[in-house]
Amino acid sequence: MNAEPPPVPIVKTSGLAIASLVLGILSFFCLGFLTGIPALILGIIALSKIGKSTGTLKGQGIAVAGLCTGGIGMLVGTAMLAAMLLPFVLQKRLVVVKEASTVAEIKTLCQALERYNIDNGAYPTTAQGLQALVARPANCASWRGPYYTGDKFPNDRWGRAYVYGCPGVKVPAGFDLFSTGPDGKEGTKDDIGNW
Repeated sequence: MNAEPPPVPIVKTSGLAIASLVLGILSFFCLGFLTGIPALILGIIALSKIGKSTGTLKGQGIAVAGLCTGGIGMLVGTAMLAAMLLPFVLQKRLVVVKEASTVAEIKTLCQALERYNIDNGAYPTTAQGLQALVARPANCASWRGPYYTGDKFPNDRWGRAYVYGCPGVKVPAGFDLFSTGPDGKEGTKDDIGNW
């Protein structure tokens, strides 16, 4: 009796493992999350199916390579995304810091103007300007300054001079003191002043 040998099972490579590797490799080339996450998912599914196939599927190494390249590609993609977003985040933070610093400087100048007003009975005129806080204006006998330390006023945090006017437009009973803000244009919504 001739017994026929049992049929040899056909072993094929897992298509999911191959897809995982291809997507993992693509994740290195600026597709990061778009292909990295599917590479990881397909690699896990491929390993599971290969393990349950009782030898009819192969490609475990390919699936592991897909998992590795997908994971590394996601890390590279995350690093690239962070590198692209970091300048925008830092720039926004820098504007907030500059605005807060300008507000503090305006408060300091306003306090100096109030001390000037107490001693002299009026705020410096627009023509006298903020310089009246550090140098005695002509015809100002009761000046007891300097009211502001230093012989020169700082510019705002964007490198521009503060705008001073007395009597003020926004504060008619007093004075206007403001920075033109990030855009450098007077009368826009980003002006930072004492009103």
